[in-house]
Amino acid sequence: MTKIISDIIITSFIVFVLIFSLFRSNDSFSSFVEGVKDGIKISIRIFPNVFALILAVELFIKTGAVEMFETF
Repeated sequence: MTKIISDIIITSFIVFVLIFSLFRSNDSFSSFVEGVKDGIKISIRIFPNVFALILAVELFIKTGAVEMFETF
C-alpha cells in the first residue's frame, strides 16, 4: 500500500514540475543544471563534517562507550 502511495506522489510531483515549467517563461533545463551545480558544491562543503560525525559515532560504538552510558 505504501509503495503505491509513494509511486503516486513521486509521479504527481514529476508531472507537476513538467506542467509548471511549460507555463513559466524561463529555461527549465538550465535551472535544473544550476541547481545540480549548487547541490554538488553544498555536498562537497558538508562532506568533511558528515564524515567526522559518522567516524565519531562508529568509534563511540566500537570502543564500548555506549555500553558505559547504558548502565546509568
